[in-house]
Amino acid sequence: MINGTFKKIAIVIITVISIFTTAILFDSIVGYFSKSANIDGTPVITVSRYYWSDVQAEPNEVTTEYVDVKKGDVIFDDGYYKLTVKRISEDDVILSSSGGLIEKNPDGTINLNDEGPKNFTIASDNEMHIASQSMDGGVVLTISYHIG
Repeated sequence: MINGTFKKIAIVIITVISIFTTAILFDSIVGYFSKSANIDGTPVITVSRYYWSDVQAEPNEVTTEYVDVKKGDVIFDDGYYKLTVKRISEDDVILSSSGGLIEKNPDGTINLNDEGPKNFTIASDNEMHIASQSMDGGVVLTISYHIG
């Protein structure tokens, strides 16, 4: 009887220790991946966007500047396409895409057959031209990144 009670208490103690250890490990992993970047200066992302269509004479361009950008910030969301800051450092920013966007070719064209990346990397003091993969209308984004 005492031996069986001792085993039950030991199992409870081991279970509690395991749960506590797992919680500490989970918290440290989540904390590591969600910590803010150690950047000397203020990260700034500028997004210029315009929607176009084959029936619209002139596109309507809108520019938005995002100051003190952090991981997890959404810098573009129009209901069809979404770009979220995945990682940010002094050297570059990585944007996570919900899909359907592709980097434009140097001549301004886009590859309609390419699946498009899930991530876009923009080096500091540079810009990238991204467009939706469509033939009769869509969005074009010019995204720049710098430390202010």
